[in-house]
Amino acid sequence: MNNRLQRTLLIGITLWIITTLACSLPGLTKPNNSPQDQTDLVSDLNDTEETPTGVEVIPDRDTLLGGGGESVTIQIPPGAYQEGTSLQLSVLSDLPGDLEEGLSGIGTAFGVKVQGESLRSEEPMQVTVQFNGQGIEQVGEILVGYYHENYGWYLIDPDEVDLEAGTLTFTTYHFSDYAVLRADEDQRIDHFIEKSATEEFVRMTAGEQSDKVIQDMVREIMVEGAGIVDNRVLELVTKAVVKQLPFGKVAIALADQDKDELMKMTLETSLSELGKLISEDDTVLRDITGSGSTVGAFASASGHIAEGDLDGALQVMGNEILANTPAIGRIKEITEDVIEIYDEVINNVWFNPEMEKAYRVYKDGAEGGWFGYSVDAGDWDQLESQMHGIFAKARTNYVESYCKARGIDPNSLNPDQWNRIGDEGMERIKTQFDKRNERRADIEAIQAQQHELMELFTERGLLDESISTNPMYTGNEDLEMLMTRLQKISQKLMTDLGRTNVVDHHQWNSTDPFERDKLIQPEVLAELVSQFYSNRLNEKPEVYDQVLNEIEQRLSENEGFSVLDIQDMTKKFVEESLVAEADEDDEDDETPGEGVPDLGFIQPTPNVNEIEEDSNYVWDDARGCWNYVGEMKNNYSWNCENQCFDYREGTWSYDCATDCWVSSNPNWTYDCDAKCSVYVGSDSNLWRWNCNTNCWDYLDPNYTWDCSTKCHIYVGPDTHLWSYDCANKCLRYTGPKVEGWTWSCGAHKWIADEE
Repeated sequence: MNNRLQRTLLIGITLWIITTLACSLPGLTKPNNSPQDQTDLVSDLNDTEETPTGVEVIPDRDTLLGGGGESVTIQIPPGAYQEGTSLQLSVLSDLPGDLEEGLSGIGTAFGVKVQGESLRSEEPMQVTVQFNGQGIEQVGEILVGYYHENYGWYLIDPDEVDLEAGTLTFTTYHFSDYAVLRADEDQRIDHFIEKSATEEFVRMTAGEQSDKVIQDMVREIMVEGAGIVDNRVLELVTKAVVKQLPFGKVAIALADQDKDELMKMTLETSLSELGKLISEDDTVLRDITGSGSTVGAFASASGHIAEGDLDGALQVMGNEILANTPAIGRIKEITEDVIEIYDEVINNVWFNPEMEKAYRVYKDGAEGGWFGYSVDAGDWDQLESQMHGIFAKARTNYVESYCKARGIDPNSLNPDQWNRIGDEGMERIKTQFDKRNERRADIEAIQAQQHELMELFTERGLLDESISTNPMYTGNEDLEMLMTRLQKISQKLMTDLGRTNVVDHHQWNSTDPFERDKLIQPEVLAELVSQFYSNRLNEKPEVYDQVLNEIEQRLSENEGFSVLDIQDMTKKFVEESLVAEADEDDEDDETPGEGVPDLGFIQPTPNVNEIEEDSNYVWDDARGCWNYVGEMKNNYSWNCENQCFDYREGTWSYDCATDCWVSSNPNWTYDCDAKCSVYVGSDSNLWRWNCNTNCWDYLDPNYTWDCSTKCHIYVGPDTHLWSYDCANKCLRYTGPKVEGWTWSCGAHKWIADEE
């Protein structure tokens, strides 16, 4: 039996034993919430596990520590430690240190001591631990606590949690004291933000680097490819392309490290933005031609431009640039820098938990085996010499990434070349460590911004796990999923607005108005997110674009506006959209749900025993069925195989074999059991066909639909003050006179009375 099969069977048997014994362990009968109760629970769990378990590591095969009915099992793979290393596992009777508020112990606490040359493993080791899962509803409540007497607790995300079995697994390269912890909502938010702030910092710094590289690519395309050297035009095109190609969009092109795709995307975007400038600004052509540089691709396309054929001109320029081998070669070289930014920053460094620990050690120093290190703060050589397995993996990953970006086979490298590239990769990681260390204040600022945003989201009910109070909640999300979704839609909104930084009120006010083009305030962003979900703007792309265009215009003009302004403008655009939808329905002559044809057959199909005596039917030998030869009404056809009449009118057809209707209109289907047409169009969340009333039901809570007048009726808040004006298709104010103001139904705003 080979080593891999032995390891698979051993893990499977161990997990089966743990699962089988979980329900019989002491302390698993009731949930405990207070820190003291949790400490007692840990003690109860560990009463029978006081005798240490030791094992001598065999370097070339799997080693199992614990297991066999114990509450901790550790899988040590081949190559993890050198010969002469032994491990000793002890289940602890108490938590080794005090916990922060919001954390409580809910299961086994244990420690592992390593006796050997190295404290850190060369390979990742998998740990499986039992805990008391009673009363725990979400996986996000469970964390692993790593404890060191000099540094306190460090929280780790488990790789996998099984609430039903009461087990979790996590991976580590080092040992010390560990415990299974339960986090309350505040701790979960803090833990989430601590990770996401680093990720946001990565996106921000990577975006800064990639923006610079994209600018270099655009200038190469414009200057060397198109022959355009006018600085104003170059600046305008470059700025527009960088806005159109933020790092997130660039990262999509680099998912498979495709530099040709990135080059093509940048070229197309550059020419597109140049075309917009030429069509919108009459002075651009003058600036280009007046610069004295009318060579290259632009010169070849000038004839098309003179004839007003801008599309033809851009196509000629694109073909000329692609044929310019020296320019394309330089552009592809630049794309390699973007690929390295994407790969080393996003994939290999900051999102790797062990690399994050290495950075903390580099920043703060470590002693006594903290994360398995003993390193002076800022001493890269000490850190590098102790990184072991994660160091080797980082080198290998960088060499593979370097070769892939350049189309090189890594196996073709000799040892000197491999080491040189690997050393370069580690030097780049050190540079990133140093840059991050220099910009610690930026990460702290991001954390503060994200805390403020989460508080604003909480105020709007967007973290509530309730369908009635949270428009984003569908019934299945946990807290971490809600926070992740909020961050993703926040990033989408910022990207679509062309904003990169969330700044507080003081920073906004202290920034020069002409330097605010990348900034947005947290209350503005939070309200936009709230409106996105409460008004289902993902289902209304036109309204979404209108809202963002209005806000972008106000931000660019440095106009002040409040949360109420955002609510009002969103409401206005949504109501205008509803009116437009109603108009489309009024003008739509083809409404199948309103007129599924009534089956008025020529005559009933005769009984099969009498059909041969009916002159309207003759036997068809070729088809083996009775064929109808009598008078036929429009839209009917005889179904010989099924001996019944089919019917077609407009987009609806009746299949007599199934006794059901079928629509060729993609917006409609038919419920054969309920005998009712069903509307499934793009706005089916607002409109539903009612077979009982033979009319439309309008599902917006503020409006209903009157089938007789073909008009909306306002039934929302304050109906004693507002009513829907069907003729003018707007809300009309019907309340008492407001001194000094008159409501304009058409303009949808209050207008001050003239004095």
